[in-house]
Amino acid sequence: MQQYLFICTIGPVQDFIKTARRSRDLWYGSWMLSELSKAAAKAIGSENLIFPAPKNAEDLDKGSLLNVANKIVAKVET
Repeated sequence: MQQYLFICTIGPVQDFIKTARRSRDLWYGSWMLSELSKAAAKAIGSENLIFPAPKNAEDLDKGSLLNVANKIVAKVET
């Protein structure tokens, strides 16, 4: 089996910052991107993740306290 490095960026973050009219809008955009990144990372599987690297798989659950950046790095096999 061949291993590959998978890199994915969810965004664009700059559009959320540019369109935010209040700090509440900025917070919501940041929270939404974090939740999207957690969902994508969970779909890939925590055993394959390089970044984010949660301590346990439950950290990637919806509404968990873990904040995730908009970049996902994982190793995948074909």
